[in-house]
Order: sequence, then C-alpha cells, then structure tokens
Amino acid sequence: MKKAVIYISSFMLFASCSKDDNSTETLNTPPEAFDLVGITNKATDVGTSPMLTWQAATDIDGDELVYDIYLEDHSPNTFTAIGGENDPPPEPTKIIAQGISDTSYNVARLDLSARITWKVVARDNKGGVTESDTFEFRTREINMRENPIVDSAPFNSRYGHSTIFFQDKFWLIGGFAQGESHTNDIWSSTNGEEWVLETDTAPFEPRTQHNVVIFKERLWLLGGIIEGGHIADIWSSADAINWEKETDNPAYGNVSVPKVAAFKNKLYVFGGNETSSTVGETPDDIWSSEDGVNWELETDSAPYGLKAGFKVVVFNNKMFVLGGQSVDSFTYSSAIWYTTDGQNWTEDIGINNFSRRASFNVTTFDNKLWITGGFNEDGILNDLWFTRDGFNWRRQTTNANYQPRFRSSFCSNGKELYLIGGASFEDGFFNDIWMFD
Repeated sequence: MKKAVIYISSFMLFASCSKDDNSTETLNTPPEAFDLVGITNKATDVGTSPMLTWQAATDIDGDELVYDIYLEDHSPNTFTAIGGENDPPPEPTKIIAQGISDTSYNVARLDLSARITWKVVARDNKGGVTESDTFEFRTREINMRENPIVDSAPFNSRYGHSTIFFQDKFWLIGGFAQGESHTNDIWSSTNGEEWVLETDTAPFEPRTQHNVVIFKERLWLLGGIIEGGHIADIWSSADAINWEKETDNPAYGNVSVPKVAAFKNKLYVFGGNETSSTVGETPDDIWSSEDGVNWELETDSAPYGLKAGFKVVVFNNKMFVLGGQSVDSFTYSSAIWYTTDGQNWTEDIGINNFSRRASFNVTTFDNKLWITGGFNEDGILNDLWFTRDGFNWRRQTTNANYQPRFRSSFCSNGKELYLIGGASFEDGFFNDIWMFD
C-alpha cells in the first residue's frame, strides 16, 4: 500500500493571557496516492537502461510537487531470483535522483541479470510525503549473437595472442599465427570490428602466450614462447606502439609461461605453464614488483600447488587464481584461490564453481567475471560462465554459437565483450571476432 505522512505546522497569535487566546493551526495534506507504470512488477528481460515512469501525484492544497527515486540492485551474487507473485520486494534504500519534477526517469546503466527494486516518493514544499508501492524487475541477460561480427579479421588466424583495451583502443599483439609461426605484429581497433596494422615488426622478438597488462598508465609485456624456447624479457610502452625494453633477465628467471596481474600498485608474476607435460618447467613461485624491473619473491611454494593452464585475474579488490591442471596428477580443476593483500591466500570451498578446465579465458565486464573456452578431459569447450562476486558462478550457456576453442583472447571496452581468435585441435586456428553486450 502507498504511504502518506501528514505534517502539521502551527503558530499562535497571543493577544492576552486568557483562555480565549486566538490560535490557528494549518493542516498540510500530503500528495495523494499514485502508481508506478510502464515496467510491470516482477517483469523480466528488462533493458539495462530502462525508462522508469509513474503517475503524476496530485495535491489538493495545490502545493508544488517533486519526486525522489529509490532504486537498488539486490543481486550480491549470481543466484538472487525475483520473489514469488505474492512476495513483497525488498525495499530500496539508495536514492538515484532527487527533487525532479518529471514523471519519468531514464536510468543510465544497470547490470545484466540483476534483480532491481524501485519506488518513487512524492514530496510537497511543506513536508508532505507519499510513497509509491515498491516494484521489482530483472534485467536482461547478456546478448549472445548467432554470428560473429567479423568472420575473417585482416590479421592471420592465431592463438596465444594478447588483446587489451588501452587508451580507448583495442590492441592485439603477437601470437602464433597460421602460416607465420610466432609473430610480433601489433593491430589496433576503436570498435572491435575494423582493425589497423600499426606495425608488423615490433622491437621485441616474435612470441606467443606472452602477457600484456596495464600498470602505472603503461602497457607491460612479459615473457612468452619464442621460436626454440621460452623468453623472460620485460617491455613497456606508453602508447602500445613504441616499446622500451625494461630488462632481459628478471629475478624470477626464465619461467615458461608466467601469469601476470597488476594489483594494489604492484605487478605480480606467477610461475606456470600452459600445459602440464613439462614437469620441472612449471614452478609455483609468486613474485612482485613496484616498478616492473626489481622483483621480490613473495613465496616459492604457492598454496595451490604446481599446476598449468590456470588464470590470474583482479576483481572486486581481490586477486584470483582460477582453474588449471595439476602437474602431478594431470587432473583438471575449477579451484578458486584469492588474496586481498597479495600475500595471504584462501581457497574458496564452494559448490557453485565453473566447470573444471585449463587454458581458458577470463575477463571482467558489467561488474562481473566471465569465463569461456579452454579444455578438460572431455574436450575443448565453448560454454560461458559469469559471477558477480568471484565465488558463485552461473552458466550462461553450455554451447555458444562460436566453435570450441582455447588460447583465444577475451576482453572488454566497458560496453561490450569481445572474443577473438584462438585454436581448436580439430578446426585449426581462428581469426573471427564475436561480440557480447
């Protein structure tokens, strides 16, 4: 039911001290009840920039009215569902707009797959307040297209490349390209569809399975596999085109395929490999650096043990180590390890993990972590998973429209999510581009 609050303002006119003193009380009537319209209560598949509308409230006193809008996302994890038909929605407590005179409001952006509650409060200029009912709705899920936005990009089909969004552009760097072996070309795109070759011979050696991260407003490229072996050099760039070599020989040595993350003003390097077949080349140490050149050993025995094909990602003020394959037992994992300080690690013992895998993709988008691809004992994967907290995962689809693949790149510009290239044991290399929004 709608709620109204009546405020009484009074003043006394004193003419004498007798019982016949004149007094006047002014009763303010609050705005009359009004309804939310447009988006029905319990609606699903609502757009992420909805127009909220409501009836104009009336005020019998003729007072000027304004409206406050309360809206809240009640999806702390991926499994918060809309209540039943007769279940009252939770009350929103966050004000997103105040003192507006219109009877509609366009919400700039809501998360995908979110449970949203909202209400409107009408106020007059004398303190009278009336609240609408509280409605709830669920926003739409991610849009997965039936076809790629680019069937065949201008760069060669490849896997083990890096793609990152930096200074308002996508940058695709290196990889193992069909017909070319290892590459050191650099491509850029402002929209994920049209690509420009910036250079076909960057100053670093051609490589694959290298790492590229943003750290202190620069791109940093670390390690990878070159023709004939591994390499441990470190390069950085302020513009993704002109690169400077920072060191040839970092303190952590020539790790086969290290994993890299920027977290709390430090770079972190995690020993590892992309396959578990090279026992002895897959260390489980963790190193950190404040400048990308001078490195300190955090631990020589990470708590998650020796494994390959895992991923490291920063999300929600935590650094996560996800999945991988045991070097000792060759079993695949969906384990989730995390740290809030870069030193102390905790394993999340949950029941809502993504399915086990190695050599997959993970990235952030829409205030969520997303995982796709990779492989396990059942073969190569093309499923898609997401989480809002890093621990409770929901499978978006088991079988996406893109072919199963591994060692592709997966990144976002904040508006859309892109999957680029990769490889399959059966279908070879890819240079298609898929977009999700």
